[in-house]
Amino acid sequence: MTVRLASLAPWERSQLFDGPVWVDTHFGLGDDGRERVRAFFAAPDADATTAPFEGAQLVPLWTALRSVPRGDDLVINDGADGETLIADDEIDRELGGDRGEASILSFRARALWGSRWVLLHVGSTGRFFGTIPGIGGRSALPLWTDREAAKAALPDGAQTAQAYLLDVIAGGDDVDYAVDPQWGPGLYIDRKLRSELIETADLFPPGYFAQLGQLNPEEHAPFLEAAALAVAEARGAGSPFSGLWVIGYQLESAPSRVVFVVDSDDLDASAAIVVDAMNRQERRRERTETVRLGDLSPESQDYVRQTRNFASAT
Repeated sequence: MTVRLASLAPWERSQLFDGPVWVDTHFGLGDDGRERVRAFFAAPDADATTAPFEGAQLVPLWTALRSVPRGDDLVINDGADGETLIADDEIDRELGGDRGEASILSFRARALWGSRWVLLHVGSTGRFFGTIPGIGGRSALPLWTDREAAKAALPDGAQTAQAYLLDVIAGGDDVDYAVDPQWGPGLYIDRKLRSELIETADLFPPGYFAQLGQLNPEEHAPFLEAAALAVAEARGAGSPFSGLWVIGYQLESAPSRVVFVVDSDDLDASAAIVVDAMNRQERRRERTETVRLGDLSPESQDYVRQTRNFASAT
């Protein structure tokens, strides 16, 4: 029985696209006579130097889809258990656009990178210090995901600072960014990938699987306490918002985020009160954001209104 993408849940498709496959460099033919690229599921720890057949290439399925010639299908495990067909007309849709222009990273991988902490070299003023040669004549700012790797790459006594990757790359596109440059190719963030990663900071970016969820009061007490403080302050400041909800939000399989939803016409004033309340909490574990209820989709608004974590500011 052939598996079709339409039968898979969004999270199953996301996992599938990041999974490794052995790609056969020789084209095959389907029963309908159409040419197809053949691939075979690989073990998560597969070694690229031990190909199961001559000419096999080990790549994430997402990468394989980007290289499928237009008009061809891709079939995984052709004629065997787990046969999965991804038709030509599905490929661009799943990649979020023309395969020739698709991101080098899957939606799931971009969401995960968008939630990562990195280390960067800073000078005495606390600003980033030092670049390395990049691609196309551009300079690149080196970043690290491992403290020991950063220490090994930098001079003795060099200072490092920890920051969210998105906060670092939001600083501008005057330079590119090279994550873990000492580990082979690492991740090189050029202007195109930078803009794609920055999109993950938004709620419900197009093409991504995202969902809202209820918060566990015991696990998220600091955020609920901040909400209570914000509501009390809002009452004293003339109530720039009439209600406040605290919900969970997850983009693909990235760590969940906490979102404060305000029923307000003035997002800036409302967000300032929420940020002040959060800054007064000693147990901050996650980054948060504040959004207007009216800026969410009707379905999301209905979900938010039903959450138990609500406080009235009127």
